[in-house]
Amino acid sequence: MMRLLLATLLLSAGVSAQPAPRSLQVPARSGQQALTVEVRGGSLWAGSCAGGSCATSLDLGVPEKFRQGLGEAKLEVIEIGGRRSVVKAVVPDQTRELTWVTLVAGPLKPGAPMVLFAGEADTTGAPTAPGKSLVQVIEEGGERFVVVGQRDREVHLCGRPSVLGPRVVDPADLSWKPAKVQRLRREERTGA
Repeated sequence: MMRLLLATLLLSAGVSAQPAPRSLQVPARSGQQALTVEVRGGSLWAGSCAGGSCATSLDLGVPEKFRQGLGEAKLEVIEIGGRRSVVKAVVPDQTRELTWVTLVAGPLKPGAPMVLFAGEADTTGAPTAPGKSLVQVIEEGGERFVVVGQRDREVHLCGRPSVLGPRVVDPADLSWKPAKVQRLRREERTGA
């Protein structure tokens, strides 16, 4: 019974029993260079190249207070616009209350990886989560979008934290564009 409960809790929380990957390789496609991101030597590193596994020579600059959490860093490939990819790296601090989030992408022409965002941020959207920045991956209509905005705990919409000044990564050129973010789920909008 206890094993079933634990498995149910892990699945419902979206937590994997598998250890987090220490590195990710994202293949080149649709005009975007290949990208490798890895946790190595007390830091987070990235590299881009025409294809295959890229040498990681760019230190992504994880602040000292987050370096102890590199062993628990979560690396995730996020496909955006059905043709481009962004890697999200989330590193907890030693208290597990704060997280350092880095969004990095392979460039659209030969060169260094593109660091799209790096900073203390919340990725859960929980009303009581610390941090003024909010990084979310939103799925709408079968596509995924990466949204970054500022959060003010005093500003709410239907009891949920609101994202102020939201920006979305545009898959066409991997730049930030202003975004309108729907905070109500489809069922809630339909029932309103």
